[in-house]
Amino acid sequence: MSGFESDDTAELPEITVDFNARYTRHGYALLPFAIQELARLGLTPQQAVGRRFLFNGGDDGDQEGYLAEILCRGTIVDDSKWGYLAECDDNGYFWRRKGPRLFDVSPPADGR
Repeated sequence: MSGFESDDTAELPEITVDFNARYTRHGYALLPFAIQELARLGLTPQQAVGRRFLFNGGDDGDQEGYLAEILCRGTIVDDSKWGYLAECDDNGYFWRRKGPRLFDVSPPADGR
Protein backbone atom coordinates (compact mmCIF):
# COMPACT_ATOMS: atom_id res chain seq x y z
CA MET A 1 0.00 0.00 0.00
CA SER A 2 1.23 3.44 -0.82
CA GLY A 3 -0.87 6.49 -0.30
CA PHE A 4 -2.04 8.85 2.38
CA GLU A 5 -2.52 8.57 6.11
CA SER A 6 -5.45 6.51 7.35
CA ASP A 7 -7.34 6.82 10.62
CA ASP A 8 -5.39 4.19 12.58
CA THR A 9 -2.13 6.18 12.62
CA ALA A 10 -3.39 8.39 15.46
CA GLU A 11 -3.64 5.31 17.69
CA LEU A 12 0.03 4.34 17.35
CA PRO A 13 2.95 5.96 19.21
CA GLU A 14 5.19 7.76 16.72
CA ILE A 15 8.95 7.18 16.52
CA THR A 16 11.38 8.99 14.21
CA VAL A 17 13.34 6.65 11.96
CA ASP A 18 16.02 7.38 9.37
CA PHE A 19 14.85 5.49 6.29
CA ASN A 20 18.40 5.84 4.91
CA ALA A 21 19.70 3.57 7.71
CA ARG A 22 18.28 0.35 6.26
CA TYR A 23 19.80 -2.90 7.50
CA THR A 24 17.30 -5.51 6.29
CA ARG A 25 14.55 -5.58 3.67
CA HIS A 26 12.12 -3.75 5.99
CA GLY A 27 14.34 -2.99 9.00
CA TYR A 28 15.93 0.33 9.91
CA ALA A 29 18.47 1.14 12.63
CA LEU A 30 17.18 2.64 15.86
CA LEU A 31 19.38 5.73 15.99
CA PRO A 32 19.89 7.73 19.23
CA PHE A 33 16.89 10.01 18.65
CA ALA A 34 14.61 6.95 18.28
CA ILE A 35 16.00 5.47 21.51
CA GLN A 36 15.28 8.81 23.26
CA GLU A 37 11.71 8.82 21.90
CA LEU A 38 11.18 5.28 23.20
CA ALA A 39 12.52 6.40 26.60
CA ARG A 40 9.99 9.26 26.65
CA LEU A 41 7.33 6.57 26.20
CA GLY A 42 8.84 4.71 29.17
CA LEU A 43 10.32 1.95 27.00
CA THR A 44 13.74 0.53 26.30
CA PRO A 45 14.30 -1.05 22.87
CA GLN A 46 14.06 -4.47 24.55
CA GLN A 47 10.67 -3.57 26.08
CA ALA A 48 9.47 -2.21 22.72
CA VAL A 49 10.08 -5.47 20.82
CA GLY A 50 6.83 -6.65 19.24
CA ARG A 51 4.94 -3.41 19.90
CA ARG A 52 3.40 -1.51 17.00
CA PHE A 53 4.53 2.00 16.15
CA LEU A 54 4.13 4.62 13.48
CA PHE A 55 7.62 5.22 12.07
CA ASN A 56 8.20 8.74 10.76
CA GLY A 57 11.00 9.17 8.23
CA GLY A 58 10.73 12.96 8.16
CA ASP A 59 10.00 15.47 5.43
CA ASP A 60 9.45 14.30 1.88
CA GLY A 61 7.27 15.20 -1.07
CA ASP A 62 4.17 13.11 -1.68
CA GLN A 63 3.05 11.72 -5.04
CA GLU A 64 1.26 14.96 -5.87
CA GLY A 65 4.16 17.25 -4.97
CA TYR A 66 3.00 18.41 -1.51
CA LEU A 67 5.28 18.73 1.51
CA ALA A 68 4.63 15.59 3.54
CA GLU A 69 6.17 13.25 6.08
CA ILE A 70 6.97 9.76 4.87
CA LEU A 71 5.62 7.11 7.25
CA CYS A 72 5.15 3.39 7.74
CA ARG A 73 3.60 1.22 10.42
CA GLY A 74 5.54 -1.59 12.01
CA THR A 75 7.16 -3.11 15.07
CA ILE A 76 10.47 -3.06 16.87
CA VAL A 77 12.35 -6.33 16.32
CA ASP A 78 15.52 -7.80 17.79
CA ASP A 79 17.47 -8.93 14.74
CA SER A 80 20.11 -11.60 15.41
CA LYS A 81 22.65 -9.81 13.21
CA TRP A 82 21.83 -6.10 13.58
CA GLY A 83 20.18 -5.75 16.98
CA TYR A 84 17.08 -3.65 17.53
CA LEU A 85 15.45 -2.42 14.34
CA ALA A 86 12.32 -0.53 13.38
CA GLU A 87 10.69 -2.95 10.95
CA CYS A 88 8.02 -1.64 8.58
CA ASP A 89 5.09 -3.92 7.85
CA ASP A 90 4.29 -5.19 4.37
CA ASN A 91 1.76 -2.40 3.71
CA GLY A 92 4.61 -0.09 2.70
CA TYR A 93 5.14 3.62 3.00
CA PHE A 94 2.59 6.40 2.92
CA TRP A 95 2.57 10.16 3.37
CA ARG A 96 1.03 12.61 5.83
CA ARG A 97 0.67 16.03 4.23
CA LYS A 98 1.97 18.90 6.27
CA GLY A 99 2.44 21.81 3.94
CA PRO A 100 2.02 23.46 0.57
CA ARG A 101 2.65 22.00 -2.84
CA LEU A 102 6.38 22.02 -3.51
CA PHE A 103 6.35 21.13 -7.17
CA ASP A 104 3.95 20.32 -9.97
CA VAL A 105 3.94 16.67 -10.97
CA SER A 106 1.68 17.12 -14.01
CA PRO A 107 3.16 16.84 -17.49
CA PRO A 108 3.75 20.15 -19.27
CA ALA A 109 0.80 21.45 -21.29
CA ASP A 110 2.81 21.24 -24.52
CA GLY A 111 3.54 17.54 -23.89
CA ARG A 112 7.34 17.95 -23.64
